[in-house]
Amino acid sequence: MADHDERRHAEKACQRAEEMFLVGNIRGAHRHAIAVKRLCPSLTAAAHALDAYEVHIAAAAFNWRAVLGVSPGAAKIKQADLKKQFRRRSVLVHPDRNRSAAAAGAFRLLLQAYDALSDRACLA
Repeated sequence: MADHDERRHAEKACQRAEEMFLVGNIRGAHRHAIAVKRLCPSLTAAAHALDAYEVHIAAAAFNWRAVLGVSPGAAKIKQADLKKQFRRRSVLVHPDRNRSAAAAGAFRLLLQAYDALSDRACLA
């Protein structure tokens, strides 16, 4: 019974996180999603939302490397490594697999980051 109540509470908190995202409070949504993930690790909706929120937060700082999950210390990035990271991250935030309100935007931001870093990788 306690597990059921805990899961229901986590689902409501996940909905609040989505509502926060929709009104533009990305950091608040991110904090809620982290709390939900700790409260109920089996709730995949929270993990999916968290992935999408993290992309939005990194993109807000124009940190394209963080958007793709590329190491900030790497001086040069190989095109193959960029593609690999793009594919990994896109599976996590693609709107067909991720039901979060942030997923479609996160996927577009991934594309934008990939394009920006690909241009730099080709020039390097």
